[in-house]
This record gives sequence, C-alpha cells and structure tokens, in this order.
Amino acid sequence: MSQLLHAGSVEAHETVPVISVVIPLYNKEKYIARALGSVLAQTFTDYEVIVVDDGSTDMGAETVRSVARECRAISLVSQENAGPSSARNRGIREAKGEFIALLDADDKWHPDFLAETFRLARAYPDAGMVAANYTVVSPSGSRDMAVDKNILPRVFLEGIVDEPFELWKKASFLFTSSLLLRKSALDRVGLFCENIRTGEDLHLWVRLALRYPVVFVSRSLATYYSELQGSITRGWFYEKEPCPFVFSRELFPLPEPGETTPYLLESFLDFRAHALRRYLSYWAAAGRWGHARAVARCERVGLVSSLLETGILLDPFFYKGNLKRLLLNLRILRRE
Repeated sequence: MSQLLHAGSVEAHETVPVISVVIPLYNKEKYIARALGSVLAQTFTDYEVIVVDDGSTDMGAETVRSVARECRAISLVSQENAGPSSARNRGIREAKGEFIALLDADDKWHPDFLAETFRLARAYPDAGMVAANYTVVSPSGSRDMAVDKNILPRVFLEGIVDEPFELWKKASFLFTSSLLLRKSALDRVGLFCENIRTGEDLHLWVRLALRYPVVFVSRSLATYYSELQGSITRGWFYEKEPCPFVFSRELFPLPEPGETTPYLLESFLDFRAHALRRYLSYWAAAGRWGHARAVARCERVGLVSSLLETGILLDPFFYKGNLKRLLLNLRILRRE
C-alpha cells in the first residue's frame, strides 16, 4: 500500500483545505486503491479526502484505513447501508472545503484533474460547477471520449457552456466523477435526493445548471469504468418497482420566478420532454408497458406519439421475444 503514497505527499492541513474529495464506498475492495491512488497523484494538493463506507461487507474499508494511517489527509466515515446518495451527502456535510469533488470508488482521475478544474472555478467565480470531459472504458477495454470534439462548438476548449441542456441531449457531459462543485451552490440548491434510486445525480446537476453557469473543459481528466456501473444501469429496468422519472412533476418542481432565466427554463423543458421520451421508450422496450402508460398519463403526453418520436416502434428488435409480449404490445397500441 505504501506505493500509493509515493505519488504525492499530502498531509493533514493546519488550515481549512480548499477542496474536499468525497468518495462513497460500497463493496469496491478491488478498485478503491486505484481511486485513492489517483487522488494522491494529484498535482494540486490542498485537499482533504473523506471516504464514506456505506455498510460494505468486503475489505474495502480496511484498504482505506491502511492508506489513511500513512496519509492523514484521508478520513474514513462509516454508516449503515443507505445508498450512494446518502453516502455522498454524508461526505459533503462532513466536508470543510470551499469546493466538493466527488469520485466513485471504481473510477479514477488524471493527475491534473483538481488543478485544472480549480483553475477554471477561480476563472469563473459565478459558476456552480466545473465539468471535465472523461474517458469511458468498456468491459472489452475500448476507450472513448464521453464528449466527442465534433459535438462541441468549433474550437471550443474550455469555458462556460451557453446551452447546457442542448449539449446534454447529445452527450452525458456531466458525470459524477468529473465535476468540481462549489459548496455554496450546493447549500442553495440542496444535496442529492435520497429517495431517488436512479438518476439522483442528474436531478442535482439540473438543479445546479438552472441556477448557475456551467463550465466545461474538453480535455479528458477522468476515467469511467463502465463494467460495474453499466450492469447496475441495465438491471434497474427489470426491478419489481420501476425507478421513477426523475424530472416528473412530482419529483422536480420548476424553479421559482427569478431563480433562473426564461431561456434556460424553456431549454430545460425541451430537455425534459426529450428525457421523458427516452424514459418511456426504455420501459416499453423492457416490456413494462403498464408503467410506461402510467407515467405518460401522469406527465400528460401520448405514449405512442412519444415512442414514434424516438423511432423505437420502427426497430425490428423491439418486437423480438415471445409471442405473448408481441400481442400485448399490439393490444395496447390499438387502445392508444
């Protein structure tokens, strides 16, 4: 474990650290050393690290304790299992820094991640968050940039994103492990919603983006390993109780007058409609037509018209499977 400490010489701070790094940990024994190693390798060293063990049953917490014995900037907080949102919120509440950098226990940072995002946070003091591009590593080992340069405006390298919701429709440019958040902004909009099981991160990013400028750097400064998170994402489609639409009227009340600009609000509503169509098509493709119809009614949109806009009804793969599901789909289409 001592090899992790050779990458940096971070010690406990006599003064308040500028950045608080928050790492939620749940049964990631195989990966937590890699994540901590990427933090200790940072060229920017004015930080503290708060690892929140969310009731792990493996030896991940012991790995953290081993590193923390030699690096006093790292602290371990333990709680009963309550989910990633609860663990992140616990870490944020414990944080002393002006900025919060979240890192999932199975991801890692480029050595310049904190230095670059902090530089941009200082350059744009009104921004609520700084987002860095990141690399997605698939289970086969292929590597792709999350935000391709062809998606960005011409010669865009870094700066304020004028139309964050338009960019969001093209690429997932806001990712938990590639953001630096201003803590004062979190104090204003609130933390992660702990009653949302999937999409709780998007819920928070949108609340921030509606009220604060978003800064983006096109250089990849973080790595997302999709082998673990991807399996979780696929699994939630088939749970007995489907995850709700995170931007529903019930879960996402619109900002009060004066909290955002009319243009951003209109752009968000367009993004919300786009996200709802995708949500309905996912559940329909998973055979959960009852849930899709109920959400469509609640959100006052037509299910079939939404599916037609996504093109899913024209995809032959949509109709593959057993005969019972095919007949059920056709019966519901006739009702619509």
